[in-house]
Amino acid sequence: MRIVILSWSSFCRGRNCLRSQAGILRSLVIAFLGLFLVSSLAFAQTKAFTEKEIQIRNMLLKAFTTASPEERKRNLLKVLEVDPRNYFALIGMGGIMLQKGERGNYSANDYFLRAAIEQPYCPDAYLALVQSFSNTGSPPEAFKFLQMGRSAGLSAPTLEAVALEGQYFLDACNYSAAAMVFAEALNPDSRLRGNKYLLSKLYLAAVQTPIASVRSEDFSDFAYWVPEVAMRILGNSYAVSELARTSQARTELERQQNLNQVYDSLRLKFREFVEQLQMKYPRLTHRQAAKIFNGFLHTHVVLPYLRAKIGGEDLDKRFQLGDRFYSYNICPEARDQYQELDPNTLDLYKVFIEASVQDPQQQKELYRKLADVRKDVLAQVQQISDPKEKAGQLFILLREKLLKTYDSVDGIPAEGPINKGLYLCLTGTILYTLIGREAGLDVSGVLKPTHAYAVLHHQGKQIVIETTEPENWKQGSKPDGFGRSAKVAVRRGHDLRGNAYMRGEVSPLELVGCQFRNVGLSRLDRLTLTEYEQPFKDLLREDKVSDEQIERIEDALRHAERSFQLKVFMIKYMLMLAERNETYQKDMVREILRSLDTFSKGGTFNPFDPQLEATLEGQAVLLTTLARANPVKAMKKRRQAQAARDLAALEGSMKSRAQTEAAAEPADPKKKEGAAARPTEQTTPQPTQEEMATTVQEEGAAAPTLEAAEDIEEYRGEVEKWDREKKLWVDVLKALQELVKRHPCSAVLKDRLVDHCNAMADVMIDAQQISRNRSPEYRLRFSDLLGILKQVPVDSPAAFTNPANQQEFDSRMSRLDREATGTESATR
Repeated sequence: MRIVILSWSSFCRGRNCLRSQAGILRSLVIAFLGLFLVSSLAFAQTKAFTEKEIQIRNMLLKAFTTASPEERKRNLLKVLEVDPRNYFALIGMGGIMLQKGERGNYSANDYFLRAAIEQPYCPDAYLALVQSFSNTGSPPEAFKFLQMGRSAGLSAPTLEAVALEGQYFLDACNYSAAAMVFAEALNPDSRLRGNKYLLSKLYLAAVQTPIASVRSEDFSDFAYWVPEVAMRILGNSYAVSELARTSQARTELERQQNLNQVYDSLRLKFREFVEQLQMKYPRLTHRQAAKIFNGFLHTHVVLPYLRAKIGGEDLDKRFQLGDRFYSYNICPEARDQYQELDPNTLDLYKVFIEASVQDPQQQKELYRKLADVRKDVLAQVQQISDPKEKAGQLFILLREKLLKTYDSVDGIPAEGPINKGLYLCLTGTILYTLIGREAGLDVSGVLKPTHAYAVLHHQGKQIVIETTEPENWKQGSKPDGFGRSAKVAVRRGHDLRGNAYMRGEVSPLELVGCQFRNVGLSRLDRLTLTEYEQPFKDLLREDKVSDEQIERIEDALRHAERSFQLKVFMIKYMLMLAERNETYQKDMVREILRSLDTFSKGGTFNPFDPQLEATLEGQAVLLTTLARANPVKAMKKRRQAQAARDLAALEGSMKSRAQTEAAAEPADPKKKEGAAARPTEQTTPQPTQEEMATTVQEEGAAAPTLEAAEDIEEYRGEVEKWDREKKLWVDVLKALQELVKRHPCSAVLKDRLVDHCNAMADVMIDAQQISRNRSPEYRLRFSDLLGILKQVPVDSPAAFTNPANQQEFDSRMSRLDREATGTESATR
């Protein structure tokens, strides 16, 4: 506008304003050119990334998707030429150097130390240094970096961290400490629970632990770890119930209660044990009695359990950080799944929206609305020349138009801020960073373990932009989150659904990449607290949760005040609701499948976040747990109901037979008297219910094949519900097969696929037993499932490369083949 005014004033200045047509035309051209430049600057298509960032990302992808170490090395060195401080390239180069043996360790250490300096809160560099110093026989250095890695690591212990720490203690012959570390595989709350490698190492530590001498007063030979490990073993065994097959979260809660019960029981048994020993041996000290008790648990509880669990595991196998660790779980076999980014077509606003919404039409509508807001905001701040003043005004405008109400449930996807003004720290940081860069500001995002905020670089200083301050800011008042201290910025408990892999100041690519995980992990919360809010609250009320507690729970979820207990609580009641509400279960499966697709897309966009695959694997476990909740529970009820009917029919048959035999007895009074005089000799003993149930199961023909009239309606309902259950199981099976194809290097997904197939086979075996004595039209048919299951090893051969998995699956299928022929021949 200033250009227009100056042009017009210069045009009109002077005695003769219309001196020449050329002058008029020239002035008008200048005026319109000024207007065009202003409008262009108001909505400039300034990229929120630099060409260098895209170049580095594509070069790294090319390096880690190749199977050739030499080619990988060449590409990583090219990255370090462009960006000598690149964390990913430093870790990758260190891994290549380690392959050269002892000569390469020194070069590898140099790369790892440089990486640790760049990302001091990321554990990978420290764990790599532990591996390097362990290989060269330098335990003190290895232990130092082990401690640094633990303090910098993620909240949940990783396999790499646990295995390396336990191996260090094994090498130092500190078997008690090693046992306590490897006992993570027995922790019911750990995703490493049941890991065979860790269990085998726990057994190795256990067998090498010296059994304490009773006469020794030296406390160093006291196996202090034994009661803790025994408690977990007994607690896990005690918690195995039918409930464990239907509700994983509820089982975990019960396991914790059972562990406490077992612990209290162990303490009571220990007191009794000590009292009995001291009565027999008055001079026996408390410490000596404890050693005897520990020895008993070690010999009769710990070793037998571990010996049965490890099978043929190689006990001498040392843990080594594999190639996938140094390449961030990028799988060369799936190189076609990853895409290079084109800086000419990449639009991070579209990526932000596509991470939240799958419907293309909805994506276009959200993009159009966001474009309108951007145009309006940029037009208002473009005339401000001072960067700090511009950044402050941009902050005010975004809080008025997009970031109105904090909500860590509905504020996570892009439609939250765009349609409703709902947001949380990550969505606020992404929008401020992208629009700020579009306005010409030097602004970046900062990631913390559970939080995100933006920073403005101005005159050598960093100005914090905390979009969530104040939390209850209302339109019309001034938000005070601009220029806050960085210490104040880290304040929420669960803004980021998963810990950020990269910490500190990050590029917009990594910032937007976090949106995929946040959206995927929030889908179930949003489904439960929006579409199924009333049934969910009704379920809580049925379980004696007060309205005041329900309000506090919802408030905590919407304000990111999360804890592990609240997470377990939510999953528990989600699964309970799924067990009683088929529609909710179906919608939950749909949302989890969408989450899995979101995680896969996130891995394609940002392949250098190894936590994305770990999150995807965790959701796959939840998916199979949920998918089997209703079928297993329903089949259990059917088994119980069918057993009750069969027993009733058998009892009726036996009573009828007894009455018939009684009626056939001779009418001679003497014989009656003789029979009455010898009741014990003549009366046949009545079988128990268990014996009758066994008889019905083994001799199915003894039960009638014609259904009672009162049972027919129930049988019809069972057949209809079984058909719906089968469809859900098949949908989950296909989704798992697709995941295995997309992620061929994931052993967890392969095992989960085989586990789902085995669970399907178990339910089919139950269906066969239930249908054995029914008329053909009321049988629970499973021949269609049988055909699908037989095809799985052909369609997904990599999932069955584990011999144990193959043997377990084959045994179930052979049993079904034997029994299905006789059971379904009449139906077919």
